[in-house]
Amino acid sequence: MKIAVLAESSADEAAIRILIDGILEVPAEIADLTPRARGWSSVLTILPSIIKSLHYHTDTDGLVAVVDSDLSPPHTDRHDEPGSSEARCRLCSLTSVCRSVLPGLRPVANRPRMNIAVGLAVPCVEAWYSFGRHPHVGEAQWRIALESRRFPYDPKRLKEELYGRYFSLEHETRRAVQEARRLVPYLNGLEQQFPQGFGTLAREVRAWRYLCPDR
Repeated sequence: MKIAVLAESSADEAAIRILIDGILEVPAEIADLTPRARGWSSVLTILPSIIKSLHYHTDTDGLVAVVDSDLSPPHTDRHDEPGSSEARCRLCSLTSVCRSVLPGLRPVANRPRMNIAVGLAVPCVEAWYSFGRHPHVGEAQWRIALESRRFPYDPKRLKEELYGRYFSLEHETRRAVQEARRLVPYLNGLEQQFPQGFGTLAREVRAWRYLCPDR
């Protein structure tokens, strides 16, 4: 199975690929992406061209797109109700882009339409990496922090704890990959702690297992 991963940095992409392999329970072939995204707005901007490029010019089976929520509203089940999409929710925005692009894609001979799964790291992907180390870090806790405007942690502090105050992309990638490998045996717990952002992503990707010939 060939998978492409689009995230806010190449370090995030390297770590998320490991988590995706853990969900699928088999190593996936990696589809290269150009251009690289840098930040949330970049992912949203290039997502349509990425979908079209992968669909028409590659044999990619699935695309995974993940962004940080930062201070934007976390996704909730209410957002999935008809007419209730939250304009400020980044997961809703990514989903809306996918839904607008996919119907316009022309069929490619001898190949089914590519699968797409989107995820929202609340408040950042480093919160996922902290699972098992900080029980107070999770979607429910972050929602309370946003409502009260009292933050026991934030993206900046999570990043500094993981990478240090000053770090290179190489160091960021190395640490992110280390944490992703540590998390693979504990993906069920990660889903429970981050049910909307990671849990939804995991369920969507898990449905792709039928495409894996080694299973």
